[in-house]
Amino acid sequence: MRLANAETSVVLPLVSIVITNFNYARFLAAAVNSVWRQTYPNIECVIVDDASTDGSATEIEKIASARPETKIVINKNNSGQTFSSYAGFVASRGEFILFLDADDILLDNAVATHVFVHLSSRVHAGFTTCDMLQTLDDRVMTGASFPQPCATRIGSSGHGLLRRIDSATSGVWPSAIAVPNTIEDRVCYLAVADAARKFFAPTSGNCFRRDALALFLDDESPMSLRLNTDVYIREAIFLFTGAIAIDLPLFVYRVHGGNGFTKYPDLLNRRTICPASDLMTRKIANRAIAD
Repeated sequence: MRLANAETSVVLPLVSIVITNFNYARFLAAAVNSVWRQTYPNIECVIVDDASTDGSATEIEKIASARPETKIVINKNNSGQTFSSYAGFVASRGEFILFLDADDILLDNAVATHVFVHLSSRVHAGFTTCDMLQTLDDRVMTGASFPQPCATRIGSSGHGLLRRIDSATSGVWPSAIAVPNTIEDRVCYLAVADAARKFFAPTSGNCFRRDALALFLDDESPMSLRLNTDVYIREAIFLFTGAIAIDLPLFVYRVHGGNGFTKYPDLLNRRTICPASDLMTRKIANRAIAD
């Protein structure tokens, strides 16, 4: 669905939601359903399966049958997250890209909120990042993950950053797409100069401008980075443009024991990651950024 002003023919940007999947057949349908429940009207869904060996092929066939407009990319060999993300990026057409892990779920207003902030912001950052809910066995365990000092800073520095697209222009942002009245107080620009205080969501909480993503996601990307591709993309773009943080949970991070980000819901903002594995992926990511 495309909404445009009858007089200006201004169309809302297309948002591509790229789902990268490897052996997450049990979660895939929920992730895809969350895409098609979005309140934002102009989206496309791209699924990249990284040579799964579980029942993913069957699930993808069901999805393609129910939603034939879904783009499907099947990797011949298991090639890792960076390769799959690049393949999805190439297959997509959107001016904005959101990578959704197959075991996560977007809340219904996720895309609309990301795009609204992008279009309303006086700072043209390469991506927006948001807070999340964390669930365990589908039950919500935490409702916020942004560190408290950062959350306070967002609330005190949001004024002036946004000029709301719905009130500043006529007919561009459809009145049917609701955004919080307090959105100005929920936004903070994370400047490159303030890198020590930056904080980003994992993969599913970031919405990238295509032109920013194209700077770092191409056939020369670090394909050896099989996991935590979001670290490479976020850090690289951040160093060029900064980022915009939205202090609202816009997606559900499902904790199931096999996650790379955390093994159980946050406890005092401490996460149980494997230090050796995390440091190695960050080393690869940082080396690629330097190159």
